[in-house]
Amino acid sequence: MELLRYILISFLLKGTKSYADLASKKGIALTIGIAAAIIGSSFLIWYMPQSSPGAFGPPLTDNEVIAGVYARHYDLATDIDARFEQWKNNDPVASDTLVQLDSAKSQLDTMRQDLDNRQPAQEWKESYDLYIQALDAYGAYLNALGQKVDGSDRTDPDPELTQNWQDLVDESINAMPTNN
Repeated sequence: MELLRYILISFLLKGTKSYADLASKKGIALTIGIAAAIIGSSFLIWYMPQSSPGAFGPPLTDNEVIAGVYARHYDLATDIDARFEQWKNNDPVASDTLVQLDSAKSQLDTMRQDLDNRQPAQEWKESYDLYIQALDAYGAYLNALGQKVDGSDRTDPDPELTQNWQDLVDESINAMPTNN
């Protein structure tokens, strides 16, 4: 690197006899170009996986997308139900229940977008549509929980709300082509 700097400085100054006299302008430019290409490509090889993990894997199948949403939804529902029960029992750990419900709504929106943005094969369309309806019904359930917490009403929301979203999830699962 020091030699390259010396050659470049000598070449620019053109006043002294040095190693710069041994190299042509074209050769120096070519060497700099090759070095820049090597450094640039090395940077890209490092940066691209860092900036978008998973982008280089195979695309997800319709089954993998809806299974991922189902798993996240199940975990979210379990967590919210436990949090609401803690709140009903005056557990101080559950003092941020409204914040948790807002976070759950945000996660629910993300799950819905995952399904909305997907264009599933025809055989998966009914299952996707039903699961989107299940997420919407779960959103109504979350709103009911929020109203209970906001009004300090420590009773369960209408059981029909719970049953509605759970039935839609079951219908979505039954509509999957692998279950027919």
